[in-house]
Amino acid sequence: MNSKNNKKKNLPGFLSIFHNSCRTLVFGDLVSLDIQGLGLKFLQIDNVSLNKKYLSMSLGYSDPVNYTINTNRSIFFFKDIRNISIYSTDFSYLKNEVSKLVGLKKPNKFIKRENGIRISRTII
Repeated sequence: MNSKNNKKKNLPGFLSIFHNSCRTLVFGDLVSLDIQGLGLKFLQIDNVSLNKKYLSMSLGYSDPVNYTINTNRSIFFFKDIRNISIYSTDFSYLKNEVSKLVGLKKPNKFIKRENGIRISRTII
């Protein structure tokens, strides 16, 4: 009797995960990133090979920072030098890539202006 109740409780969670996985495979997910601060900007996307690109960014260091992009799993779009969008059909990969990019230049909590890379919106 107790195992039937546990199965009934787990079914909605399983259906929700299954629904989100199917939606992501069909439509994909889009995340927009903003960069704010003096001298901080997205520079360009350079082709390195058939399935590899570099996103060049100026993050306040002496040299530009190059971030490797796997073009088989995600697509990067430039809006302008302060905004970029990332599209992928694999939500966990997309979330991981976004967290790596935000980690390159986190906003400083102690300064009134937020300088750094932050997520502006997620379209799921």
